[in-house]
Formats: sequence, structure tokens, C-alpha cells
Amino acid sequence: MNSVELISSEEHHATLEMPHPIVIYSRTVLNGMLLDRARDAGCNLQRSRVMSVDTTTAKPRYCVEGEWKEADFLVLAAGARNQLVPETRALQRDELEMTQGYFVPQTRDAITIKFLPQFEGYIWSFPRCDHLSVGICGSMSSHSSTELRGHLQDFVEKHGIRRRGKVLQPRAAVA
Repeated sequence: MNSVELISSEEHHATLEMPHPIVIYSRTVLNGMLLDRARDAGCNLQRSRVMSVDTTTAKPRYCVEGEWKEADFLVLAAGARNQLVPETRALQRDELEMTQGYFVPQTRDAITIKFLPQFEGYIWSFPRCDHLSVGICGSMSSHSSTELRGHLQDFVEKHGIRRRGKVLQPRAAVA
């Protein structure tokens, strides 16, 4: 993709041409690349379930399979509801966003991002090699899944996107 189209809530359009194309990776490929780079940089990767973390000592400690280990630093990929670090808490509804989207078996040349009036969130159309990822995200405390679905359907129809693909189910995501 060599361009991004931004559409304001008042329907003003701006197209940004980019001298270098953007590459969009699947989550699986991106995660693998990040792990490879960390390993190449000298990180010791341990694929285990961390049961507890202690950040009260000079160096952080973590418990794996009943054994406490010490590290210079920790990088935790524990998700939005991280209960491992005592000073964290589960996210509240007003801190979450809901997403809905479609896997559409067609392609486009540009990324499209559309903002809506009086709406906390946005609609996207991200071209992939063999399909479009088209979706919407919005604040769970401000919008219902029915509202998101309606906005997304309007966008799909207005932009001539043939929605014969797999429908993704609504889910909560980190804001």
C-alpha cells in the first residue's frame, strides 16, 4: 500500500501518498518476527506460564512452575487483564473498546480510515495480500454492538465492499 485515505467525521477526504509502502503482517507473523529479533538481540526467551511476579525487590522476580527466578528486567505479554503485577487492576468497561469486522475476499490499493461524528472510535479498511480486513472499533461504554454493526454496514455499502467473507464476532479489546 502506497497511500492512506483519511475521512473526517464531516466527510472531508485527505490522501497521503507514501514514498515507501506499508506492510501489514498477521499477528502470528508479527509475533514471530518480534520473538526472533529479541532472541537475535540476546534475550533469553522462556515459553512458560508465569504464575506470579514480584517487583518489590531490586531486580524483578517471577515464578514459573513453582520456582522463583530473577531478571534484570521483565517484559510481560499478559494481556489487558494483567493480574500478575500487584499494582495493576482489571480494566473497567469504560477503558475497553469493542471491535467488529469482516474478512473480505477482495483487495484494494489504499488503507482507509474513517472517523464518525459523535463517535469514539473509527472504521478501517486494511488491504492484505489476498483480502481486506474491514472493521470498526468503539468505546464499550459509549456504543453498543448494534450501533457498531450499523456504522460498519453503512461504510461497507458506501465503499462498494462486497461482504461475502467471514464475519468476525464482536470482542472486547484494550483501549
